[in-house]
Amino acid sequence: MSFWTVSDGEEIAATGEYEAPSGNFEAFPDKTDVMAFIDEIKWQEGKPEYGGGRYINYRICVTAPECYKNRKSYFKLWVDANNPNPNKPDQDKAQKQVDKDKRMLGAIAVNAGGGLLTLNQEPTDEDLARELTQKLMVFKLGKWEMTRDDGTTAEGNYVMAVSPSSKGVAEPAQQPKPAPQQSAPQTKLDGDEIPF
Repeated sequence: MSFWTVSDGEEIAATGEYEAPSGNFEAFPDKTDVMAFIDEIKWQEGKPEYGGGRYINYRICVTAPECYKNRKSYFKLWVDANNPNPNKPDQDKAQKQVDKDKRMLGAIAVNAGGGLLTLNQEPTDEDLARELTQKLMVFKLGKWEMTRDDGTTAEGNYVMAVSPSSKGVAEPAQQPKPAPQQSAPQTKLDGDEIPF
């Protein structure tokens, strides 16, 4: 087996282009319950061009329902009262967002065993990872849509609610469409001939 042969026996194509399989990046339908665990979580600073701000960024990995298994999604928690969400310039609304997101973080912490709630200071990245990752719970996902400046529509999800894993989840009545398979013309690397 050559170095350029992948696990399924296919020879690497020499097209000069590669696009990673995209998977299904469509937003989850509104009010979808998924069984998932947090597999990444840390404090993050927003980009200045988007208003900055400090928040907790976390990624969930879905385990059920089967039709969404292994999908991953990122979410933010604006829990830093000294640096609230720059997308909410009204200070009163920003503080309500901080309070709401602290309650959400508290619910996640309880569903992950409660250890994070015993800390008397702001959690570090290590605290967040140790206490909140790899713990199953149910996330109810809402769907948002917005119109971009160019008139196209962007969509995504946000966490509406968190529940203990004992709540369980059901397969949706309508199955999501599978991601389209992409194929590209391929040129095989063969011997000493390299087509550049």
